[in-house]
Amino acid sequence: EIGGNLKNPSLRVLGTITKGAVGNYDLHDVLVDVNFINWVANINQLRGLQGENGLFEVSGSANLHGNLDLIAKAENIENGVIGTAAGIDAELVGTSNLHAKLSGNINNPEGDFVLSATGGIKGSTFDLLRGHVTLKNWIFDVVEMTVERAVGETVYKAAANGTIPLEALYIENDNPSAQMNLQISLDDADLSLLPNLSTMVGWATGDIDGTLTITGTAANPQINGQILLNEGTVKINGMQSLIEHINLSSEFQGEKFMIDDFSGNIGKGNFKLAGNLNFANFKINDYQVDFVADALDIQSNFFSGPLNANFSIYEETQRGRKLPKLMGNLDLEKCRLSIPSIPDSDDPLPEMILDVGINLGEKVHFYSSRLYNMFLTGNVKYEGTTLHPKPSGIISIKRGGTLNYISTVFDIREGELYFNQPDSFFPSVNFQADARVSNIKVNLSVMGTLNNMDLKLTSTPEKTQTEIMQILTLRDAYGNQT
Repeated sequence: EIGGNLKNPSLRVLGTITKGAVGNYDLHDVLVDVNFINWVANINQLRGLQGENGLFEVSGSANLHGNLDLIAKAENIENGVIGTAAGIDAELVGTSNLHAKLSGNINNPEGDFVLSATGGIKGSTFDLLRGHVTLKNWIFDVVEMTVERAVGETVYKAAANGTIPLEALYIENDNPSAQMNLQISLDDADLSLLPNLSTMVGWATGDIDGTLTITGTAANPQINGQILLNEGTVKINGMQSLIEHINLSSEFQGEKFMIDDFSGNIGKGNFKLAGNLNFANFKINDYQVDFVADALDIQSNFFSGPLNANFSIYEETQRGRKLPKLMGNLDLEKCRLSIPSIPDSDDPLPEMILDVGINLGEKVHFYSSRLYNMFLTGNVKYEGTTLHPKPSGIISIKRGGTLNYISTVFDIREGELYFNQPDSFFPSVNFQADARVSNIKVNLSVMGTLNNMDLKLTSTPEKTQTEIMQILTLRDAYGNQT
């Protein structure tokens, strides 16, 4: 019902929403009874149900020229509803509860907000998020904000408290008195939280210590403090060897982040990483990160043996643009490797300048019980960029290797991988291999690029392609038929 006049309109909305949705999340049995008269909005009833157990309710009044008296309640609301409404692309799981009260007046509201939630982003969840925030004089006071996760009988958590002026959240804020002042404590945190952040991690242990102070504004934060880790251990899924004796010493200084030491062991080998970067106005620049691996004893599903590497990432200007540059070498010897499964993704690689070498020394065993068994040697160089790589180099297959095709083991006579395809990380291949089946010598020729190979079969005595396929498929039964 619409009434009144243009200078003083009135409105009443009365109705129900039997069934609806926010994105893919159910919303039902919503009751609405709201009126607006003399510039006062009265919410007599606004309540509904969400999913199987969720409910929400708002009541009270708001005078657009005066006082506020609003109470809102949401219980067991699926986090996916909140994520969809906020435009968050990640898949959220779990539920949230919120109790909020607004008072004061429209020009200077006061608020009290109590939040609790479980779940989080799928694959990275927490047991409990608990928060209490108040609003007064346009300043949010974070009385409490903690995230907890139980591992066994121990509860690990990170906590924050402090103040955030509303003006500090504005992108164009330049008021020196409108600055955040947040303290984040990691003294009760632990690496045991890592499996909740990445499905790659099976388990992890190690005490994390540190306190961070965040000042400045949301557009230009200033962070000061340290994050420390002492003697941590991480188990990567699919990797038998542990990453042990992990130590981290890092420091924030305003707009600069420094890793003084990040080191650890894998078997008898060790690794070390150090570096720094600037993040002024959320733009990462002036960075330099160095990584060295010395005889890491990796035992995994697709790589076993020692690994040596040294890499650096730093900023370089190319054709007037600043891009990260990856420079270094990966050295392999006395190891066994196979091709790991690569997740499907249409996302392009981040653009980066390349100066990367891969060196294969003695006894590099390329092995899969069902596909191939060969020893490789050679060198590869990648230059250009990740979007337009310029590869060079040759990897040769030592004589005596085998290749399995149509359940037949072919002995490799010669084989090379030529890294000569512009704008591609894939090499071109040239394999020549032989097998003897039913008194017939079959030759397998493989040529082309790794992602577009041409396989050709010939034989002595000479047979057609169809006959050779029958020989490889039927084996002795083919000879009996003939």
